[in-house]
Amino acid sequence: MIVSNAITGIGRALAIALSCMSFAAFGDDAMLQICLGAAADYSPVFPTSTIPASAQEVTAVFRFANGEIHKSIVGTWIAVDVGAAAPPNSVLIKSAPKDQATKGRLWFSLPRPLPVGKYRLEVAADGKPWKSTEFSVVADALPPQLRAADALLPSTRTWMYDFMQQAGAGVKINMPGVTPDSEGRYRALVAMRVTGSDNFGQHVEMRRNGQLVFEEWWRVDDKGWAATKRKTSDQVVLLDPPQLLVTLPLGTTTKWSYAPRDASYHQTYKMFGPVGIKTPGGEAPGYVILVEQPEGRVDLSVERHFVPGLGITRETIITAVDHEMVSRQEMILKP
Repeated sequence: MIVSNAITGIGRALAIALSCMSFAAFGDDAMLQICLGAAADYSPVFPTSTIPASAQEVTAVFRFANGEIHKSIVGTWIAVDVGAAAPPNSVLIKSAPKDQATKGRLWFSLPRPLPVGKYRLEVAADGKPWKSTEFSVVADALPPQLRAADALLPSTRTWMYDFMQQAGAGVKINMPGVTPDSEGRYRALVAMRVTGSDNFGQHVEMRRNGQLVFEEWWRVDDKGWAATKRKTSDQVVLLDPPQLLVTLPLGTTTKWSYAPRDASYHQTYKMFGPVGIKTPGGEAPGYVILVEQPEGRVDLSVERHFVPGLGITRETIITAVDHEMVSRQEMILKP
């Protein structure tokens, strides 16, 4: 199986050859985690206990401990204290997922923002209390201010990342020039550099341990930051229309979708924030961008942490089959 280049951006370029697909377990420990979304393997996207009001959605990812089996699971969402919006400890909704119940997710969505306040999720398994967790919905922070659209990306033209790639059990990775560590994870140094510009925009090269593996062209205008062209060693792709990676104007949580003119794939984007993003220099206001692309039994997801004026600080790309992790790769911005 060759991982598709359809989901691209900073780590997606490192397409790898995967074979002997099998399924990877989540691990041994039980878990219930509030987050902004769920990745392709139902792992949490941006684990947090604080949700911006504009998100209009709260996701709770759960898994049972290794060997733990239950026939049913029910999540009860409770408004503990939301002021005049509802009486204390009001039950908002009960979620009872049927599919992927032993490793899936609970989700709760309203057609309007949740009231600011304190909440609790109580989960029962086979009719008995299993786990609970508390979280808060807070007023949206003011978005970062830009003096112009081109300030979305920094004036510096080089980004350095620590790269890590791991595969699910029984899956093989082909990564020339990189030797796996004792845990079977492939680690490397990735450099992203703007080398010039032409009619397609800024020309960006990605090198892994000094070896060129990917090229991309970026354009920043009043609509946002978009990719217009991509090139690997054996393929050049003109993005028609351009693929919007970050939307402008900056504001609160927003959504959009993307499909090329030939409709060969479809992506959905959710841009949450502003939220506190970890950077090499400390926490800064930014956004979490979740890209989702289903392809039959195969799901792809990208979680990007973006800080205006700095760029992508973290990216996690997950490929899953039937929501079981096949490949996970991460890139973290270096100081």
